[in-house]
Amino acid sequence: MISLLPLPGSFLYGAAAGSVGFYASLWAMQTFVCYHPPSPYFSRLKHRVMSLPEKERYYFWTLAPSTLHAIVQVVGTVAFLPRMRDDPIYGWDRRTVVEYGLTGYGPAVYSGIFVGYLISDFFFLGPRRLGTAYVFHHLSASVAWTTSLVLNVFQYPGQLLQFC
Repeated sequence: MISLLPLPGSFLYGAAAGSVGFYASLWAMQTFVCYHPPSPYFSRLKHRVMSLPEKERYYFWTLAPSTLHAIVQVVGTVAFLPRMRDDPIYGWDRRTVVEYGLTGYGPAVYSGIFVGYLISDFFFLGPRRLGTAYVFHHLSASVAWTTSLVLNVFQYPGQLLQFC
């Protein structure tokens, strides 16, 4: 039986950062739209957002967290893909701080950020608003990334597949 207990701190730090980043950017998006500097543009935007049906309004609120998450993932992982490609047998690099990449944070941190974002998005939107396909995507991707870390497999292909 597979145990998920051996998750390294680097993954857990990333998951916490992904979740905190999700809710902080969600709060910033809602604050910016609802409590904006007075201007005709923002007044119209607020009116349009608040008149959306509930599901569409929730999707609008998640634009900022989703965009921020995508930027962090691309910047964080693209830089170390060549190193991983050159040595795919290396296995999982579980370290938090590494000597390669643009940020110095390791692949396990970015895997955690990805999982933290998916779980936070799942809880914020909920299964009813997400729909069956997205529920399946969020839960299966979270389980797959966490399991691959526990088993020390598929780090390089996993980093590539997150862009699909």
